[in-house]
Parts: sequence; structure tokens; C-alpha cells
Amino acid sequence: MSWTDYPALGERCYFLTLPNGLAVRVLPKPGFAEKFAFLGTNFGSDDVCFTWNGERHTVPDGTAHFLEHRMFSLPDCDPEDAFSRLGAQVNAFTDYAMTGYYFSCTEHFDDCLRLLLRMVTTPDFPRAAMASEREVIADEIALYSDSPADCAQERLYRALYRRHPIRTPITGTRTSIRRVTPEVLQLCFDAFYRPDNMALIVMGDVDAERVAELARACTPEASSAKVLREMLASMGMDMPADFVKCNWTPRHEALRACVELGKTVGEALKKKCQGE
Repeated sequence: MSWTDYPALGERCYFLTLPNGLAVRVLPKPGFAEKFAFLGTNFGSDDVCFTWNGERHTVPDGTAHFLEHRMFSLPDCDPEDAFSRLGAQVNAFTDYAMTGYYFSCTEHFDDCLRLLLRMVTTPDFPRAAMASEREVIADEIALYSDSPADCAQERLYRALYRRHPIRTPITGTRTSIRRVTPEVLQLCFDAFYRPDNMALIVMGDVDAERVAELARACTPEASSAKVLREMLASMGMDMPADFVKCNWTPRHEALRACVELGKTVGEALKKKCQGE
């Protein structure tokens, strides 16, 4: 296990990649009462087209977010109830390029970390649960539709990009989520929820070697199959030339465009006020 020291902060961050490809980062915080763990995967709402095992797939908009919801399920227990019994707070989010699951606790850290790793690496997609999950997500879509900020961002992305999947809300639409099936979720789980496509970050009064030991024991073996994310290839002419070079996300480019637009409007107003 390697590490980097930060003398100005008096901290050391440990780095390790497990044999199965899982990236592990641990930042010990001696004396801190709260402990935090985050498990992220490189699979977001933009990943609607990808190649897996040599076959190209297209999945409905909102699939990554739908999968995030369904990962809070285990065959033998409700993970949220289990975290609650351990005194931990657990949550998750889906972004355009990733999905993250995390918890914080002050006690039973080892048990919480085992539960998080088991939850995110165990697919459980009963067909009977799909209808109720669609209703939950439809309510979430309605909530975002009632938010001026979210509506403004969505319309901005639609104006900036003609084809890129960032044009579609992370949650998908009421129509698209009806096309998400257990088979679609299993496909995306197999393609993206692999240790070599994920990272575990832990902070708190913890031992880095112990975290690595738990991660080894609670994650599956390496997979030889690889997934090709077609997000960048799908941008086509919507993508600035320096986009790939900088490895920016579409959101960064959208924000940059907003800044440039603001500068242009500001200069125009300034000239008008000066009577030019």
C-alpha cells in the first residue's frame, strides 16, 4: 500500500488497488468520532450506449438512476433498515457520469462497510418490485419538474446539445422508465458494477490495512470482460475540440458556456450604460 503525506495538513492518504481492480483510498482521521465510506462506480445517466462482451447495447434513459434505487435491496434484508439498526446514515446519488453510495457512522464501522460492499455488489431485481419502483421514480421526476432551478438546467442542456444524452434528465422520463426491466438492470450491473470500474473512499478514525482487508473479503473477483462507454463517441459535433483533451464532462462545458455568455451580456450592458 502506498501513501502520500500532506505536511501542511498533518495527514496521510493511503492508496491501493486490489487484485480485482477495486481502487481503495483511505484518509485516517485519528480522534474523529464520525467515519465515512463512499463506493462509486463509473456508470451514470449519460451511459445509455455501451459495448459489453463485444455487443453494443442501448438502454432507456434513466437506467443508471433506476439501478441506483434497486441496489437498496438484498434477498435477505432491507439494507436501509440494517444500516439504521447499526446507527448509520446511508444514501446514494446518480450523476451524469457516475453513481455513488455512501454512509456515515460513529459505531459498528466494520459491519457498515461490509453491508455497503455487499449491497452494491449483490444484484436483486425481482420483477414484482418494478412497478412500485417506477411510481417512486415518477414522483421524483414530478418533484424535479416543479423546481425552477432543475428545469432551467435541463433546458440549458437541451439548448447546448442536440444529441448528447446529457439533454435528458438523470432520472429519465415517465415514458423511458417504463422500458426499464430486470433484464436491463442486470445487464448494466454486469457491465458496470465490477470492482475494476469502482472506487472505495474511506475517512475517519480507521486503519487503512483493515479497510483493505474488508474490501478484499467483501468484493467479487476480477472480471476479464471489459465495457466500452460510448458517451464521448456519441457527442459527435456537439463536442468542442478540446473536450476530450481536457477530459471535461458535458456539465463543465455547459458551465463554461454560461460563463462566456455572461461575459458577453455583461460587456454589452457596460457599453450601453457608457452610451457607446
